[in-house]
Amino acid sequence: METPPELFVLACGVHPRRILLYLAEKGLFPSLVINTTPVQITEHGFDAPGKPPGSVPILRLPNGIAIKQLIAILNYFEAAA
Repeated sequence: METPPELFVLACGVHPRRILLYLAEKGLFPSLVINTTPVQITEHGFDAPGKPPGSVPILRLPNGIAIKQLIAILNYFEAAA
């Protein structure tokens, strides 16, 4: 079984919330098809186990590619649906 995509989100962030709302409207959140990992703000920036460098939201695909822009992440989910 292939590892599902992992979405790194900050609960209070505007852009991460837009993605979560989109996924909820599509019936994909909460889901076993997408791992959602909460991110914390620390003195070192955005922190979560396994999070690629950069701000959130970040979608890490099963092949290791990280998508780091809101519209690109939404387009990925739209194409996959």
